[in-house]
Amino acid sequence: MAEKMGIKALKVSVNSQLVLNQMNGTFEARDPAMQKYLKLAEDMANKFELFSITQVPRFMNKKADALSKLATSMFSHIAKDVWVEVLSRKSTDVVQLSTCFDNKYAIRITNLKHNEHGHVEVTNRDIVAGIRARLDTDRKEISVPTQRVLEFNDESNVINLKENLDLLEDRREIAAIREASNKRKIAKYYNQRVKERTFRPEDYVWRNNNAIRFEDIGKLGPNWEGPYVIVEALGNRAYNLKTHDGKFVPHTWHATNLKKFYA
Repeated sequence: MAEKMGIKALKVSVNSQLVLNQMNGTFEARDPAMQKYLKLAEDMANKFELFSITQVPRFMNKKADALSKLATSMFSHIAKDVWVEVLSRKSTDVVQLSTCFDNKYAIRITNLKHNEHGHVEVTNRDIVAGIRARLDTDRKEISVPTQRVLEFNDESNVINLKENLDLLEDRREIAAIREASNKRKIAKYYNQRVKERTFRPEDYVWRNNNAIRFEDIGKLGPNWEGPYVIVEALGNRAYNLKTHDGKFVPHTWHATNLKKFYA
């Protein structure tokens, strides 16, 4: 059929990896009947200036299936009769074409050779004529509406939108509760690996120099200064300090700004 339509470049898409590899020469056809099929297919492929064959997985073949159904349902002038052909010889003598490409549309067609009364050949000509007429008169992209579009109802849609607005505040509260719960879980997981820093009286400690900039000696200066002596633990990890010569340090200091001094 593609040869009769004058097509010079043909791209065939198949879902069989065996057929693809046999056509490419990767696999060898050992069965005599399969060898005849392969020889027939290779002879047909050589009639085109450009010929390529690719494998299309079944999950990526939905568009072609939809187009094939569309081709049989939208052409009302095509007869809906199903013709049965009785072959008097092996099918290796029959020319078959699996895919035909015209412009940007792809319609899957199977061409069966004429039977005794030629009904199949006439039906094939009607299909090709209908496809060409469709492609010439309508250049828009062919699409199949989804189930959601088919079942859309404007009144029920308005009602659903109003219900969503009424439940908006409740959904925001639920989202805020989930966010707080997730934060608590993250904090609990993090705090399990955190070891609190505690000190006892008479312990020597360093004090964070960045807390009050007691010794401002630039960026390359030390981050800790001291040492100091813990005088008293006030609770909640707060401490009173004194210098090594007994002078008390004003203010209390939290454990986050202190570090153990090892002499």
